[in-house]
This record gives sequence, structure tokens and C-alpha cells, in this order.
Amino acid sequence: MKQPRTHLKALILALAAIGSPGLLYAEGTNEAQPAQGQEQQADSTDSAELEAIEITARRRYASGYQPISADVIGGGNTPLLEVPRSVNIVTPAVLEDRRPGSLDEALLTVSGIRQANTLAGTLEAVVKRGFGDNRDNSVLRNGMQMTQTHVFSPTAERVEVLKGPASTLYGVQDPGGVVNVVTKQPQLKPARSVSTSFGSHSARQVGVDFTGPIGSSQSLAYRFIADYRQSDYWRNFGEIKQTTIAPSIKWIGEHTTITAAYEYLDYTVPFDRGTFLDSTRGANYGKPLAIPAERRLDEPFSEQSGKNHMFQFTLDQYLSEQWKMRLNYGFTYHTYDDWKARIANTAAGINTTTGTVRRRIDGTQDARLRVHNLALSFKGDVHTGSVRHKLGFGLEAMHNDRLLGKIYQSPANNYTINMYNPVYGRISPQPGVNTIDGQGNNTQQTEILKTFALYANDDIHFGEKWIVSAGLRAEYFDQYAGRANRNFVFKANTDNHGWNLSPSLGVTYRLTPQWSLYGSYATSFRPQVSIANEIPGDAKPEKGRSFEIGAKFAGERLSAALAAFHIIKQNVSYSVTSGGQTETRYAGRARSMGFEAEMGGQITERLGVNANYAYTETKVLEAEAAAQGLPLNNTPRNQFGLYLTYDFGNALGGNWRAGIGAKYNGAWYIGKNAASGDRLWKIPAATVADAFVSYEAKFGGNKLNVRLNGKNLTNRLYYTSTVGSSAQYPMIAIGNPREISVSAKFEF
Repeated sequence: MKQPRTHLKALILALAAIGSPGLLYAEGTNEAQPAQGQEQQADSTDSAELEAIEITARRRYASGYQPISADVIGGGNTPLLEVPRSVNIVTPAVLEDRRPGSLDEALLTVSGIRQANTLAGTLEAVVKRGFGDNRDNSVLRNGMQMTQTHVFSPTAERVEVLKGPASTLYGVQDPGGVVNVVTKQPQLKPARSVSTSFGSHSARQVGVDFTGPIGSSQSLAYRFIADYRQSDYWRNFGEIKQTTIAPSIKWIGEHTTITAAYEYLDYTVPFDRGTFLDSTRGANYGKPLAIPAERRLDEPFSEQSGKNHMFQFTLDQYLSEQWKMRLNYGFTYHTYDDWKARIANTAAGINTTTGTVRRRIDGTQDARLRVHNLALSFKGDVHTGSVRHKLGFGLEAMHNDRLLGKIYQSPANNYTINMYNPVYGRISPQPGVNTIDGQGNNTQQTEILKTFALYANDDIHFGEKWIVSAGLRAEYFDQYAGRANRNFVFKANTDNHGWNLSPSLGVTYRLTPQWSLYGSYATSFRPQVSIANEIPGDAKPEKGRSFEIGAKFAGERLSAALAAFHIIKQNVSYSVTSGGQTETRYAGRARSMGFEAEMGGQITERLGVNANYAYTETKVLEAEAAAQGLPLNNTPRNQFGLYLTYDFGNALGGNWRAGIGAKYNGAWYIGKNAASGDRLWKIPAATVADAFVSYEAKFGGNKLNVRLNGKNLTNRLYYTSTVGSSAQYPMIAIGNPREISVSAKFEF
């Protein structure tokens, strides 16, 4: 049987610098290929005259900043021109240049993305087109759901974003979209690197990344990544530590590929909710407390320490020339403990005249979060007459639970500090007792989501021009949640289950080989859940639907995309008080509409670009009277980013590159409600500029890269997200100040 070939006798790497003109990433898919394992690895050459080569594996990148395909659409390496949805890729070259320290920082080059409530900096959460939170299941790892804790680590190779409702592909979701972090894979071609960096706030890092064949094997490869980083927190106290150890192994057969990967992450981070808007300094425009941004009002013990264990197993099997099977299993186990001095963000808790701030002491001990994912999929490429069908169908099962073992809470806000002249260290947590002062509660909180799904999709190619993409997912969900009271009696407040259908439909027209036009309809769903308040069993899930049209261009050096969208989210819960009684309703609606533009790649042989713009208009259509008609939290109406790179060529024995750019986020809002005195808080716009300079030199077969990075060059004070609006002093997270770092990586 004739098999597809991935025989890459030579891979053009004529320019050494990452992202330099003509750099070609010609890796294949993560799926099995029926060629021999030794033929799956590319050999590099520095020769100016290269022999002709045959490349049948689909390229992911035409240049360092120009992606041309993605895995986030149904787990296949799909050309972006054939996808009737908005898809963005943060390429390895972008990550290498910008050196982001978090997921939301990595996504600065993507339009329509903002940081969501990160739970005081302990979770990774992003708002996509106005929707998203820290428990919306939208952050994936290699296409599988996991806990939204430290997903972005030194093992990340690239980040993919699929915008709009994605329940047909990924089950329980908000309608904003999904973010897929793709990790580095074992390679048969040997590669080894050692890296280190130093920077602002006493930051230091050291790491290794080794990959290659095991022994003399031409079918068994390994990868080992280890990284340690530590820094002082930029505010007046706190420390950040993170250790990552990630071994993985891959066996590559003629028709089968098996990959097993494990990642261990140990961390300590400040539990920092930021600062507070001052209700006495203007009713409608957000003004923070009149204290330095560096000053915290909690205590040095306010931090979280945890461990994250992540395991993934993938079996890819070619069944024939037309059909292949994939079996995926993913497991995440996250444990943590934290203490914090929680500030009472009410009129009674913050007195801006005297400076008195009232606090209580909270703690969560023995918290455990687990996610099991199992997926079996089949993909086929068949013809019925002149019509081509790219088929996909399968089943998935997930078990996601969150148990907050012991929750400690002092009974009242009895611990004060003066915001203008703070004295720290007068209080401390006392593990092993129910409360700090013996009168609080020691409770458990539980949240469990189980799902089972069957799905099918078909990309129908009518000739060379038209593609119709249709999908349907039938999903059973079982949602359970509750907590114990002060007498340690557990009460289940959420216990509902049922079936949901999530359809999607799209049409793509290939105008030319470089241009495509598309339109699509997509849906999402998310079961109602509450730990604290009882939800009736017949409460309908939140549902979303989206219409999107757009155009895409993929040239030899430059790619661009335009998209216009309209999203409705319905069955949103909200509270109504009448006659002294508070009632929860599940009929709320919210809307997000707008357009986006993206461009990435090389303008000239030396000048590279990454540009994005988003206009996002959000509105609460139906809710409690105070919130109706207001914009959604954490979503600027206008966002614009522009980053340029330039390759200066060789000097002083190596290649020099530099880049500079900025991201503008327009004013955004924190919606009012009765608890906040019916105020609409407006957070000011901000522009944050970054830059880098890179020097790369070769020493025989080895390579050294030295890089200088600057973030927030103008030291702009800006705010990134909010917890919410149910207070007279809403909490807002503060963006990092100016940071300078120097890094070096030696490849041998």
C-alpha cells in the first residue's frame, strides 16, 4: 500500500535568527504519519545551494510571525484559509521574542482578548469577545480541558485561539472562544539548550531543554524540560517561585505514534487582589485609592502555594490511506494552600478620610482540583464522486471536580490597617485551628462536572472553491455543587443534569489560492452552577449563539484576516428583589458584537509585523434593573496592537534583530448594581510599550542567543481586570510596572 511520505532530506534554515526573513517552520502534524520514523525528522543545512526536496508534511508557519495552519479546529493541522472561523496563533517566534510571563501576556498580540478575574493572580483567565471567567473551561492544553491553573509554562511551544462559541468541538464553554496551549514534543533530531535570565525585581531563571533519539533508536524519542525561576514581587512585599519538570517520550512507528508526557509544576505566588476604586473620588470615573500602586493593604502571608501534576497520553493510528484514529487521555491534579488578609471593600470597611481599612483573615487548605479527559476520534478523507469529505467523529468523557478541603474565615472584619501609614505583621494565620480567633467556620466547598459526548463533523469540498463545514455534538452533563455550613453540615445547592445539542455550520469560498471568504454559525452551552445559592434542577443551561463573516489572506510572506461577529448569550442568572424577597432568575441575556483585523508576517525581507485591532461593543440586554443596558466587565470597546521587528544582519560575529511595539486598550467598565450604589465605573485607557534586542552567533555547530527585553517601557500605571462590581469599592488588578531582563540561551 502506498503511504504518504514526510521525507525531508533537508530543511531550509538559511537564516539563523528566529523570525528572520524566509525562516521556515516545516514541522508536520502531531498526528501519526505512516512514513518511517527516521524520515520524520528534518535535517538542516547552511548551504546556499540546496538540493531539491519533497515536503509533504503541512507547514505550520510560512515565516516566524506568519501562521498558516492550526490544531485547535478539531485536533487536525487545518489550513487557516479553509476554516470558517476566526483563528489566531501566537507562534514560537513571537513567544521567543516577547518572553511572556503569563498566558494573558502571551495573548497581547491577539485581537479581542483581555485578562479576566484571575482570582488574585492564582488562575489563568481570559475574556474573549466580552465573555470568559476563571472557571469557564476555555483554557485547553493540547486540545484537552484541564484546570485553569498555570497552563502556560516553559513547556509551551505556541498558543492557538479559536474565537466564538466552540461547544461543538469542546463541550461546556462560554461563547467567547477557547485558548489552546500546545506543548513542545519529543523529536528524533537531537537538540539541546541551556538558558538563563536575570531582570528587574531580582528575577532569575535557569532552564534546560533536551530532545533526541533514545540511544541508537530511529523510532523512540525523548524530551526533557526543566526550569526554575524566582523573583521578588513588584509591590512592597511578596515572592514568586516556580519549578517545572517535564519529561516526555514518543514512539514513532510506520503506522502508529504513541506519546506520553508528564509535567510537574511547584509554585508560590502572591495572593494579590490589587487596589480599589474609591467611591468618594467621583461617581462615574474609576479613581483608585490615593496611595502608591506598590502599597499592599493585606499582609506578607497573603500567598498561595501549590503543585500541579499534568499527564497526557496520545495514540495515533493510521487505519488506511483514508482513515486514522486518535486516542487521547489527559489528567490534571492540582493541590494548593493559601492564606490572605481579605479587605472589606465596603463603605464600612474602607474609610478614605481616616485611612482605616478593615480586614478579615481567610484561608483555604487542602484544596484539590482534578480533571480526567478521555477522547476517541476517527478522521477520514473520502470522496463521493467529485465531492470530497473530510470527516470527523468520536466520543469524549470528562470528569472535573474541585474540592476546597478546609476554608478558614475569621467571623468579622476586626483586623485594621491604615492605608496611609501601614504597619504589617501584627496578625498571622494559625493553621490547625478552625479560625484565627476561634469563632469562624471550617467548611468544604465541592463542585463536580461530568460530561459524556458524541460528535460528528464534515468539511465538504465542492471542487476547488467551496467548502461547507457542518458539525453536531450531543452532550450529557451532570453538574453538582455545594458547601458545608458553620456546623459542618454539607448542602448541595446545584444538582442538575441533562442532554444538550450544539450544532455549527460554516461556508468557505476560496476566491483565489491566497484569499478566502467565509460565514459561520456556532453555538455554546454551560450548565448553571452555584456553590452558595440553591439552583433548581430544571434551570436551563446558559447558551450562546454566534454569527460571523470574514475574509482571510495568506501570501508568501504576509497573512491577514478580517472578521465581523454577533454573539448572544442567554439564560444568564441574575437576582431580583421584590417585597423584601430576593429571587434568582435564569432569563438574562447579553450581547457582544464587533469586528476584528489581524496581520502578521514579513513586510520586507528584514521588516516583520504583527498588528491587530478589535472593536467590541457589549451590552447587558436583560438583567436586574441596575445592570440592564450596561457594557460587560473587562471589555474595552477599542483595542489596538502593533509590533515591528527588524533584522539588521550580521555584525560583530553574529546576527542582530530588534523589535518594538505597543498595545492600546481603550476605557472599560465595571457594571453597576444595587450593592455598588448603582454606579457605573469607568477604567481609563492605557498604552503599554515593549521592545527587545537580540544577538545570535554560531560557534561551530553550537548557537548562542543573547536577548534584552523591556516591558512597559514608559512605566505606565494601568489596570488589567476586575473581580466584579458588588461593592462600593470594586477591586481592580494592577498591571506590572517597567521590567528589564537579559536572557541567554546556548544550543548545542
